[in-house]
Amino acid sequence: NLSIGPLSIPTLYVAIDLSTSGQLSLEASIAAAATVGPISASVDRIGALATLAFKKGNLGPADLSIGFKPPTGLGISIDAGPITGGGFISYDPPSGRYSGILSLSMYGISVTAIGLLDTKLPGGQSGYSFLIIISATFAPIQLSFGFVLTGVGGLCGVNRSMNTDAIQAGLKTGSIGNIMFPPDPIADAPQIISELSAIFPPAIGQYVFGPILQLGWGTPELITAELGVIIEVPSPIVIAILGQLSMALPTAAEALVEIHVDVLGVLDFSKQLFEIIAVIYDSRIVTFTISGGMALMLTWGDDANFIFSVGGFNPHYTPPPNFPSIDRITLALG
Repeated sequence: NLSIGPLSIPTLYVAIDLSTSGQLSLEASIAAAATVGPISASVDRIGALATLAFKKGNLGPADLSIGFKPPTGLGISIDAGPITGGGFISYDPPSGRYSGILSLSMYGISVTAIGLLDTKLPGGQSGYSFLIIISATFAPIQLSFGFVLTGVGGLCGVNRSMNTDAIQAGLKTGSIGNIMFPPDPIADAPQIISELSAIFPPAIGQYVFGPILQLGWGTPELITAELGVIIEVPSPIVIAILGQLSMALPTAAEALVEIHVDVLGVLDFSKQLFEIIAVIYDSRIVTFTISGGMALMLTWGDDANFIFSVGGFNPHYTPPPNFPSIDRITLALG
């Protein structure tokens, strides 16, 4: 937390590593940020790296080398009137992962791009794994019945699979929004990259792709919905429907009723399974908090079954072992 004029140094890193070959490495680096006029920049883990090898060298029985350590992360942002935004890029040497986020707004149009590139694959296989998500928001385009289109985008992954369990685990935290239209991508960059790495892990020979949309209803907008359809091919074929619904009444600025719902639908042909899970989170009526969930599961084949619940089951009933755990529909009066 050191400040020197326009430069701030929030973090100092000191790391010692002893390799299996007996080589000792010492890292001394910092995270730093600076603001000059409308431009702000930040770097992570830039500094010096010393390596001590226990062999004949410049110290007699040992060899010492000291060099520059390039940063593992770099970010920049600009706020210059009609043009605002920024970018973030990082590199994780142990996993061989490059990641980056770009977000720019210009004259009412905002564009966000998120990319992951893995150069080390599971099992030590050669090759790469790539994921990119691009979305754009703009002034409302009138559709019909009061609905407007406010954003479009898409997702594409090469040598990537889809972990629907990881998506389900993030329903209560609103992480679906980070897949489609993240509200603050630069500030939340580390969290977004971490979530995407878990949701779309590297997998040789698998591909994921799909469109995403942002819709609104009302003037001004009372309801905002984000919808994505993500498909994984070739085997197994999995289709995931991602939805995020937000409602604020009477207006977003002075909301007395605020509702947020995340929805995940999964169609998995290999498991002969179709399920829908919805979770209410960060919602309230005036000062009373609302929470809870619902789930639907349909299986076919030899073990055909259909089950649906809003808020859970009677304690004396035992649902199927793979049925999602859902919370009671609750209005907290405390």
